[in-house]
Amino acid sequence: MTALREALVADRDRLNNIVALSSFGIFLVVFGHSYANLTLKDDSFMLFMYSLRSVIYSFHMPLFIFISGYLFLHTTNRAGSLPFAGFVKKKFVRLLVPYLILSPLAFAEKSFFAQFAWKHTEVSFRTFFRGVIYPLSNMNTFFWFLPTLFAIFLFAPLMRKALSKKGNAPLIILITAALASLNIFLPFADVQILNIAGIARLSVYFWLGCLFYSCVPPTMPSAARLAAFSLSLCAFIFLNVIISASGKTPLLSFLAAACGIQASFFLFSIFPSRLHSIFAPINGYSYQIYLLSWFFQTAVRVAAYVILKMNIHAVFALMLVSGLAGPVLTAKAVERFLPKTGFVIGLQTPPADKY
Repeated sequence: MTALREALVADRDRLNNIVALSSFGIFLVVFGHSYANLTLKDDSFMLFMYSLRSVIYSFHMPLFIFISGYLFLHTTNRAGSLPFAGFVKKKFVRLLVPYLILSPLAFAEKSFFAQFAWKHTEVSFRTFFRGVIYPLSNMNTFFWFLPTLFAIFLFAPLMRKALSKKGNAPLIILITAALASLNIFLPFADVQILNIAGIARLSVYFWLGCLFYSCVPPTMPSAARLAAFSLSLCAFIFLNVIISASGKTPLLSFLAAACGIQASFFLFSIFPSRLHSIFAPINGYSYQIYLLSWFFQTAVRVAAYVILKMNIHAVFALMLVSGLAGPVLTAKAVERFLPKTGFVIGLQTPPADKY
């Protein structure tokens, strides 16, 4: 019974850590979007922020793909795997239903604010439908992630099967090398329909999430976690310095993303309680923040920055707060008053189990 209890505690702590890590990731996303399209001028603070943004962008979306792979194995190992048709249906509702419903709302908001847009976009049904088929052209450009992740999930059962086989080290090495090659050599770089280029490039991070779940034990000694964090953080900083000085290459970008993911993962396993408390207000609502933050931040940018011409630092703060608080309050209101419509913003289960 003691061993079983310890296993359950370790399993719970593992889930709590990854939920908090997801909150950290979405904070970085909203933080990065809070000073997008704000004029630099000669403001040293904003210049620093744009430099920081490039560091954040070097790993924050790969981190979400990684978390998805990690949680995929966690949920399937705990609840058992669904038949493939049921699995695809679940992911369709989870990822593509919000994409197909919220994209027209993004189109409507973009149309309403067209005269205040930072970059002119043709507002037409042709543009709208193109944005659905070509996710990187969506009115809400952040929505590219949803169909991309859905496509990666189609291969997830095969990844799980590969990891479940005994004596699978050669197969694991082969898959890792193949997916890393897709990321580094970009054979589908020009295939933008359904973001096939992004699917090929990002699948390796989903696989890394599965590998971490399978290979990094929740009982890993503290000294080993601290060493892994320190080494990966130093490597991440070093790689970003090289990128800043000499420019990006696919190999450097892949290594920086992998090191950033590893540093973040071990950071949250070293200081779990402290970091959980920092992100407690948004824990469990990362997906809703991802889906809805653009709507709030766009409205705030237009109202505060373009129309009222407020101080750039105040606009940054308002965009950050609105991008986090607006979606969380919306999600809580939907949970309380319109629970049957929660699937539109990914509210299928209680917050702690949303991933």
